[in-house]
Amino acid sequence: MASTAVTSTNGCFETASQILGVERGDLIALGQPLGFGISFMRIEHYVEKFKDEKNRIMTITAAECVAVGFLSLLWVLNDYHWELPNFEYMVSTWFPLESIKEEN
Repeated sequence: MASTAVTSTNGCFETASQILGVERGDLIALGQPLGFGISFMRIEHYVEKFKDEKNRIMTITAAECVAVGFLSLLWVLNDYHWELPNFEYMVSTWFPLESIKEEN
């Protein structure tokens, strides 16, 4: 029963892919603006709900940022086979490591 559902879902995806010219990555990329819009609407809802409580909105927004950061880290780890990649090249362009070493 479950395999039939998976097969029919894959068949629908393949049909949509052929008709619309979209791939799996396109659908994943579409999730980003949809997720952003939904989160924005939720924050607006809580702004009205908790407008009289101090720092409640900042707490909700901070929690959302932490969740996005954590999920992004999981995505990177998944892409690099659960090993943290070397980000030194990115850090050295923002903060030149040579100047920091020379000061010490």
